Amino acid sequence: MVSHLRHSFFDYDTTNFCTALCVGFAAFLRAGEFTWDQWDPLSSPRFRLSRKHITFNIQQGSATLFLPASKTDPYAKGTEIHLPPTGTEICPVAALSHLFERFPSHADAPLFNYTANPFSRSHLVDRIKLTLLKIGIDASKYSGHSLRKGAAVSASQQGISRAEIQLLGRWKSDAVDIYINEVTKSDHQAKMLNLRSCLLARP
Repeated sequence: MVSHLRHSFFDYDTTNFCTALCVGFAAFLRAGEFTWDQWDPLSSPRFRLSRKHITFNIQQGSATLFLPASKTDPYAKGTEIHLPPTGTEICPVAALSHLFERFPSHADAPLFNYTANPFSRSHLVDRIKLTLLKIGIDASKYSGHSLRKGAAVSASQQGISRAEIQLLGRWKSDAVDIYINEVTKSDHQAKMLNLRSCLLARP
């Protein structure tokens, strides 16, 4: 999806959208952690991601996202999420660097923004679905949880352990199992189909 949008990556709205996808996926963010319906420069940055919550680490080539509040942080102590450079089209560090360099803003501005609308959950989901439809992918099953779910599923498929996925996604409960079990079931089904195909193909 990001590849499809690369041709318009210099457009303000598209740059914000693409960067949000890259960062949301890499950081296992819940949609509510990087979207917003109303923004007050005085109060919103206390609980929502703003430009000042990103730090670029020049020596490591990485970036640190400070999440000021979240579902698993009821006292709003904040959580540091370290983002590595990947050298891929969905590199969160490269996307953030591009956003900050091309469209600079003040420290208390929202991290992600649109020209005429708030960077809300509904607008995010609508744009994800519209983009998927344009590239011929069924968008009916996609929602605000899709980035976080996709990150967990991808991590599991790459052999990252349940405990490590739980740590990456800041899960304090067994909710991560909902996503991982889906992968296990899918893999099991594919394996069984392949085995039965081999069996039936024999004379």
